[in-house]
Amino acid sequence: MSLRAPPCSFLERRNDVSYYGEFPVIKLSSTEISPREEFSEYMARLLLITSNSRGRSRKRGLARFLSDRIHFTVDALRPNLLYREVHGIHQHPERPELFTLCVFDEQSGQKYYECFQSSCSDDVVHMRQLLKRSAANLLGSIGWRRQSITSLSSDTSSVISFSTDSDSMFVVEEMVDPTKYRSSSRLSFTSSPYRPLSPPDRSYVTQVRTANENGTTRIERGGFYMYAHSDRPKRGTYAYKYLL
Repeated sequence: MSLRAPPCSFLERRNDVSYYGEFPVIKLSSTEISPREEFSEYMARLLLITSNSRGRSRKRGLARFLSDRIHFTVDALRPNLLYREVHGIHQHPERPELFTLCVFDEQSGQKYYECFQSSCSDDVVHMRQLLKRSAANLLGSIGWRRQSITSLSSDTSSVISFSTDSDSMFVVEEMVDPTKYRSSSRLSFTSSPYRPLSPPDRSYVTQVRTANENGTTRIERGGFYMYAHSDRPKRGTYAYKYLL
């Protein structure tokens, strides 16, 4: 099965890469917080106010929204940011072209705020729509299925909160053998298909369920991803896809 994004009205293709949006931005500041500290709307807006004047001498770059991540050409902490690592977006109450991203780095476990300035408030609204679209997808992608997007602007709040790892997780009721499957780097699952090395008539997973705030749902068909990380030397984070 092809992993390419379906054709959409706002989709552009450049060098065989799916672009869902390209927005000029200026990096204002970044602030790291403790891994145990919760993201706060008050802190996100306060950082926007204090870093408002820092963008005058900064160079302008681009924030490119791909199928599974944001690629920054500005001096961001990470040039490639997965959508599922963005846990919120906040706008300046008086200058809506300024916004803050609440980021949880899955590899290092770090949490930080990153402030940017866009060209106009409409660009921020479009970014929020794309982030909301990715949050509704199981794999944190906006290119896996066709889905309409609507305006997320609100008169009472300018924040969108996304589910964290504790709110959504996979539960496997029987141990699986990871040697039966091929592993790859964390970001490669969008460009290369996964094929189990075991015979197609044998299954090593008996039951898979998703647990979130709305209850437990059993997955009976399709595929799911499981991520594992090791702190031992010369080992990194790997992604496995198991087929049901």
